[in-house]
Amino acid sequence: MDFYHKFATNETSKSGENGPHAMESSLGWILSGPIATNADEGVVMFSEIETDNDDETLEKFWKQDSMGIQEPSNEVHGTNSFLKDSIHYDGSRYVVELPWINNMKMLPDNFELAWTRL
Repeated sequence: MDFYHKFATNETSKSGENGPHAMESSLGWILSGPIATNADEGVVMFSEIETDNDDETLEKFWKQDSMGIQEPSNEVHGTNSFLKDSIHYDGSRYVVELPWINNMKMLPDNFELAWTRL
């Protein structure tokens, strides 16, 4: 209710004593109040939507619904198995191995070349 006066305007419309009340706001018309109904009358509503291809529509829906959900890649499986194998508790703390690259080629020794440039 703090901001009600910022949205409401002075234009109103009432549809009778037992009808709804309409008030214009900066966001559009706001309807409130009772609706005159007759309990003896039956109400029938019908809605129909026609689509060209239901299978295609369902496929689009499921693709959008599962967006971002994918099977973990081999890299993720490898990382998870590394974490399981490399973390252990030694009684007082957790010990984690460093992730070294296997079969990595060593860089050549440049000590002599660097020494001559000094």
